[in-house]
Amino acid sequence: LKTVKGSIEEQLPFENSSFDIVILSEVIEHIVHSEEVLKEALRISKKYIFISVPNTGFIKYRFQLLFGKFPKQWVISPHEHLRFWTYRGFKKMLSKLDLDIVEVKASAGKRYIRDFWPSLFAEQLCFKLKKK
Repeated sequence: LKTVKGSIEEQLPFENSSFDIVILSEVIEHIVHSEEVLKEALRISKKYIFISVPNTGFIKYRFQLLFGKFPKQWVISPHEHLRFWTYRGFKKMLSKLDLDIVEVKASAGKRYIRDFWPSLFAEQLCFKLKKK
């Protein structure tokens, strides 16, 4: 197995269209310039980018905000997450980049209700993206 060490916040040491699929699972909420990371993923991807992000619009988090408590979306420290998105907010960000949404899957929530209304009942959102 050949490995390459690099920083996701810098240009990666790969040629354009090096990979069929690029996966960013629970990553970009930890990055200040998430849009730049997505552009880099777009550059090195031939076909698709799979990305998952926490959904700050999840009903449990909405209730926590309603009662004055910030939603806990981290393991050790609140400094872990630097960016926060709702379903609509993330889709809006993607529309400004050169990416099309192929499919969206909801996860981490009550199965049938999260699939019916992901913006409210999915704790996590998973996107399959492609170049425009």
